[in-house]
Amino acid sequence: MQSSESGDNEKKAGNSDVIFFLGAGASVKAGVPATKQFIFAKKSKEGYDGFLEEINNNGNKKEKDALKWIIDNLKKWKRRELDVELLLEILHKANTRQDEVLLSLYSGPMWFKHDEGLKKLEPQLRQFIREQTIVDEEKIDYLEPLKDFISGDRSLNIFSVNYDTCIEQFCKRYELEYTDGFELYWNSKLFVEGKHGVSHYKLHGSIMWYLTDRNTYVKIPIASDEGDTIKLITGETAENLMVYPMESKLAYSEPLSELTRMLRKTLEKTKICIVVGYSFRDKYIKQIFFEAARKNRTLILYLIDPCAGKIYDTALKFSDTDKENELKSSDVDKEIPSPLNGRVICWNYPVENILRDYYLYQKIDKSSTIYTLYEEAEKNKRKGYDGRCVLQDCVMNCLDVGYISRAEAILEKDLEI
Repeated sequence: MQSSESGDNEKKAGNSDVIFFLGAGASVKAGVPATKQFIFAKKSKEGYDGFLEEINNNGNKKEKDALKWIIDNLKKWKRRELDVELLLEILHKANTRQDEVLLSLYSGPMWFKHDEGLKKLEPQLRQFIREQTIVDEEKIDYLEPLKDFISGDRSLNIFSVNYDTCIEQFCKRYELEYTDGFELYWNSKLFVEGKHGVSHYKLHGSIMWYLTDRNTYVKIPIASDEGDTIKLITGETAENLMVYPMESKLAYSEPLSELTRMLRKTLEKTKICIVVGYSFRDKYIKQIFFEAARKNRTLILYLIDPCAGKIYDTALKFSDTDKENELKSSDVDKEIPSPLNGRVICWNYPVENILRDYYLYQKIDKSSTIYTLYEEAEKNKRKGYDGRCVLQDCVMNCLDVGYISRAEAILEKDLEI
């Protein structure tokens, strides 16, 4: 039986025509490394080194040798480039290989040679991630145009898989009412109580969220260098509530499971989801988008990323694809179109370019015009009037926002061109 609290949250989560979904690429302009930069960046204008440089400069020989061994082996594998998610997954599986049936079959002398280095690298990488995701308030100016999506009683709904503090700093900078479901303790009612300019659903947790040994969830805005676990003045110990890119018991914690459910319900009702800097590598999130698109036939995605076209082709266009490489032309006819096929508008630019001069807000506004014009043409057709001029206007608006697939469908199906 569904609780009334859950029902209220669904009403709140599903009442917006436009929502945002942020991945790592949304925070790059704020100085947070992208997934590959986390490992390989060398200090530049961004002011940070990658993890490889950090270990080369400050690690001991065993740590350096273990990291070099991983990088050299990944170069031979060639199926996927090394980034922070893959490195953390490798370290975690290496250090818990006694629980992995398949890995136990391959434990050879090289594992034992690098065992000490592997064990030390994992907590260091976790701490490195936390340090790099603390954002300076002065670096979030590029997000200012997001304020235009807040008006009257309409809040800005942002779903994110990022741990960083970009949105928190954005709200602080521009004095916006904000909730992420926490005051001190987790309380999902905060999403429906009161008026919030920004509702922020952090699906993978935050550098400021902790799970205590008394099974409560707290938000502590500190930059801790004590690792995953800290001591509270109440005598409790608390573990950082961040879901790293591998299976984790934390993924089933109440806040994260509830936030994931809210994403599902929101996508089933919203008209436009603006996806920024996200590659859909998390299979369960991609599946949530697919299932929502089956139920919500009006849902369209704006995909903003320098590699947006490739992300669409390899992750969203077909239901049975989960490839890292571009589709081979000989395989295209064998693929099953996904529920999002033809419903994704790809903008191959960094988000700061799209937000600049309020470009995004203006183009999103035209999306409503597309729906209005098409419905008008359908009504004219039912009344026996010629709707070709209206449809032609609809096509022009589709082309203006980059909705090429919809323009082609109207030209072929409705205008028979």
